[in-house]
Amino acid sequence: MTNAKTAKPACTATPAHDEEMDKLVAEAEMQFAHRDGVQLVDLIDADTRGVLTLFPCSPRKVEAGKTYPVMTGHLDTKRVKIPVAAFAKMTDEGREFISLSIGPQGQNHIGGAAFRQEEQNQANGSWELAPGKENERHGVIGKTVQVDGTDDYRTVFALRFYGKRRLSSAGVPYIKAQVYPERKSGNDEQAMAGCF
Repeated sequence: MTNAKTAKPACTATPAHDEEMDKLVAEAEMQFAHRDGVQLVDLIDADTRGVLTLFPCSPRKVEAGKTYPVMTGHLDTKRVKIPVAAFAKMTDEGREFISLSIGPQGQNHIGGAAFRQEEQNQANGSWELAPGKENERHGVIGKTVQVDGTDDYRTVFALRFYGKRRLSSAGVPYIKAQVYPERKSGNDEQAMAGCF
């Protein structure tokens, strides 16, 4: 999870989604991006709640050597809708996940990761879907900053999200998840209030 700027290519999304996403991005950028130099991701903090929605994405024009998102969508905080691109990755242990890059083109980004509900097989070490949880997705969104003069990073804040893979009325799979502040020990009820 870094603040590195990531170029996001144009994608062909699900039917009607492309037009909707273009409108959301344009509205968000018009409302915030050019006013007083505000970076959209600066509107996300440790108390942010919202909805993360991701749709399948295929690049319109593929160029050799470039990495393209497998999903695109937005994080809706009610204050603003921020574009999100999701890239297929794998952990060192061989667990597949999607890496999130949150923020519009030309601005700072924060990162995140989304995982399926899986359990590690103790016999062979492989990751397998948890029975009955095939459509569940969970993860974290967070901001990290580099510690001055070092190669280390510290976490400024982290948000959690939980949701499910669903099917649209057109039969297209997408992910919809609730985003909420990280739970504080001994205060679970208050931390989860209003999340669902």
